[in-house]
Amino acid sequence: LLLMFSKVNMTTMMILEKHSSIGMIAFAKWIGTCFINNSFRCCSTSNEANSTVQLADVQEYDDTGQKLEIEQLDISRMSRWHRMKVHCECPPMDMFRWQRTRKALRKRYAMYGRASGVDPGLLWPSSAELVEQQLEDDLWRPKLLETIEMEKAEMERKQQDRKNRLHAIELNLKNYGKLLKEYESRIQKKNAEALAVKLEKERKIREIQDFLGYAADPTDPKVLEYLEKKKQEEKKAAKLAKKKAMETKLIAQVQSNMKN
Repeated sequence: LLLMFSKVNMTTMMILEKHSSIGMIAFAKWIGTCFINNSFRCCSTSNEANSTVQLADVQEYDDTGQKLEIEQLDISRMSRWHRMKVHCECPPMDMFRWQRTRKALRKRYAMYGRASGVDPGLLWPSSAELVEQQLEDDLWRPKLLETIEMEKAEMERKQQDRKNRLHAIELNLKNYGKLLKEYESRIQKKNAEALAVKLEKERKIREIQDFLGYAADPTDPKVLEYLEKKKQEEKKAAKLAKKKAMETKLIAQVQSNMKN
């Protein structure tokens, strides 16, 4: 009926738009709008009533019907073991391999007690483990008396080291003048050697410049060739000098034997 009346109302509005004035057209539109809004309000009210009835039926069904299991209603996707842990229930012991370890069994027994199903005798170490633990304690955890003796020995060693150091300082103070002279002589010798090396280097550089006729780079192949040649000449000269010294020594020995 509402649909038919709305169609009639729309037809009436179209006729009024063609044959009536502007005021009548506006009045007809207002009447039609009010009627349509009232019809929608009635429809929505009826829908809300129907939904209320349906919810009441569902609630009544849930209350009176058979209860569903937690696994069917749970949307967390947790396993049964984790769900029991969340709800502070004692989970079974045959789901994970690590649950059979002694550490896990101790924790389980401490948390759930006898309800855990753990044999308390399994929580204690065996005889072999006790022996091994005792050996480890003797090796890495010494007893109190042994620790005291070790500390005493360490203190005595430190005191003896301090006495030895003080004695060495006293001796050095007595020989301060002699030690200072030795130190200065070592420094002078070191400086003299460094100066000799520097002079020898400068001499070689001047010699190379005189040989080539210009200031050459030390990495120049000609410089390296000259240094190698000079090195061979020095070796040869040292060898000849050594040979001459041996000959002189031998001649001196022969002459001394002839005199005797």
